[in-house]
Amino acid sequence: MKGLGNGHLLIIFVFGLASPATVEAETVLLGPKKDNSIYSESENSNGRGQYLFVGTTANDPNAYRRALIAFDVAASIPAGSTIQSASLTLHLSKEGPGNGIQIYLHRALSDWGEGTSIGARGEGSGAAATTGDATWHDNFFDTSTWRTSDGGGDFATLPSANVFVSGLGFSSWSSRPALIADVQSWLDSPQTNFGWLIRGELEGEAVGTAKRFDSRENSSTAFRPVLSVTYSPPIVDAGTDGGEPDAGLDAGQSDAGVDAGQPDAGVDGGNDTGMDSASPDSGPTDAGNTNAGGSNGNSGQSTSGCQSAPGSLFAILGIALFVARAYSQSRRRQVAGLCSGFARNV
Repeated sequence: MKGLGNGHLLIIFVFGLASPATVEAETVLLGPKKDNSIYSESENSNGRGQYLFVGTTANDPNAYRRALIAFDVAASIPAGSTIQSASLTLHLSKEGPGNGIQIYLHRALSDWGEGTSIGARGEGSGAAATTGDATWHDNFFDTSTWRTSDGGGDFATLPSANVFVSGLGFSSWSSRPALIADVQSWLDSPQTNFGWLIRGELEGEAVGTAKRFDSRENSSTAFRPVLSVTYSPPIVDAGTDGGEPDAGLDAGQSDAGVDAGQPDAGVDGGNDTGMDSASPDSGPTDAGNTNAGGSNGNSGQSTSGCQSAPGSLFAILGIALFVARAYSQSRRRQVAGLCSGFARNV
């Protein structure tokens, strides 16, 4: 087999420039920017409390709790990134005498507040709302109400994720298409980021199923909520020539923006019947959970996976054509020289 000529090697090199670059995916751990609990039987709140409450109390089936939580995704992930996976982890520090239940995450459809209220005696019944607190009927206390007529928050009907919760320790709502879509939408449109409303199944029926999770204000940083997000950063196509004119390859015209450096395209219902008098969390913790030690904001990054980044195709094709033409002309000159020499010899 004959070896490749210099012209062929140049063409192969030029087209090799079009092979995709790779950018590693990154994972970031986020702490909540705000969280709160709301109580069906009162206008109490727990904005600055150490706990979040979900589920129905043991003493009153009409007394159930819901939690609200939100994360500032856009402040920690570059705009234009693609969310690959996401999971929310909460630590359960106390639960009622009832069975375990499914707990759902619903995308919140209205903004809401975290005031300065702190419930007394274990926070099971919350405390009188302060300015800006979310309550059962107000998304911002004494300022505006939820759009839903019977209160309880404005949220998407279909849950973004759910998990069965029973027993103390960590619970995670892991990646599902709807949950990933929530996080992606909060990155792309931060003004729509109202976080999730968290509620238990069979509200008003599954008596004694209330759960107490640790909030972002919890004294133990290892037990605070964590949102883990893996994303692919955006790719900036600087182009083979960085958006500069092609120096004669295309009659001195610039690339018209094709590669001009632009991006590609209450647990106790208020009666405190033992839930609030228990000692601090004595249940097991999830020693294997990677979120231990998480805190508000980013707490570390790792890499996993990659994505492709195309080069400037038009510039590459232009260079390839130029090289091919130059090579062709060179070959013609060589053949003409051979013919001339042959004629002289004859």
